[in-house]
Amino acid sequence: MGEQGEKCILRGAVGVSNPFDFFALDKHLESYMFGIYHRILGNHMCRLLREHIEAFRPIEKDLGYTIEEGLKKVRTSRDFDTYFTSYVCKYRTAFNYYRKASSVLKIDDIRTPMLFLSALDDPVIT
Repeated sequence: MGEQGEKCILRGAVGVSNPFDFFALDKHLESYMFGIYHRILGNHMCRLLREHIEAFRPIEKDLGYTIEEGLKKVRTSRDFDTYFTSYVCKYRTAFNYYRKASSVLKIDDIRTPMLFLSALDDPVIT
């Protein structure tokens, strides 16, 4: 909605547990409960990639390593973003992705009614 601004075709929207700032989220996940959610999310993303691995085979030649080799290096969600997400989304690094893809940068451009719902006690989204 922030990227579309005035051209957004939606009449309204609700965002639930939106990670407004990926960089801050990454730091939180690293420190919260000894990084347990960081590892859980990394494992979950690896499982999803394994389920759809054939769809990602075409990117292997550009990665410089096989998907299996990248998966072996993943321990946390940041690792996954380093070896896969940042590349697929055309960012040089995971931190570059976190900085530039955070929705906090687009909130001022939203021109459609928008409701964000967040829980004060959400253990993942700060």
